[in-house]
Amino acid sequence: MKNVKTTKRAVSAIAWAAAILVLLGYWMSPEQRVSRFVAKNAEVLEESLGADMSGYPGGLGIKYYNCWGEDSGHPIGEFCFGLSLLYGRQYYGCYYSPDDVPRGFQSVEVTLVPDGENRWTWRAEGDNRGMTKKITDRWYYFEAWL
Repeated sequence: MKNVKTTKRAVSAIAWAAAILVLLGYWMSPEQRVSRFVAKNAEVLEESLGADMSGYPGGLGIKYYNCWGEDSGHPIGEFCFGLSLLYGRQYYGCYYSPDDVPRGFQSVEVTLVPDGENRWTWRAEGDNRGMTKKITDRWYYFEAWL
């Protein structure tokens, strides 16, 4: 009887550890990290960017900020968190689209193909590809593999 209880406890401990690792992985995923960033900072960033998208206040844990697409009529303010080595050579982050139009990475003209609700994928020259997903009004998450 003692072996059965020990086995049940071991299996239970392994199951709990696996569940915690799955939840931790989800919490630390690039998409969740970016969603928390937008939830926390969207209002301040929208106010500071201005009409020409040049007023990024800096800091906030962002590797790069750029304004793209001024000539296209759909400018975006892109916040790149950097490379995710867990997922290969993948760039990820978010962008602010004042006219709420989804765009490709760095606002490059690509065909966005619907891939679920408020989610689009794209392919470009070579093996360049990516996705964009609406987080909330005017804010989008992106991933790009280059």
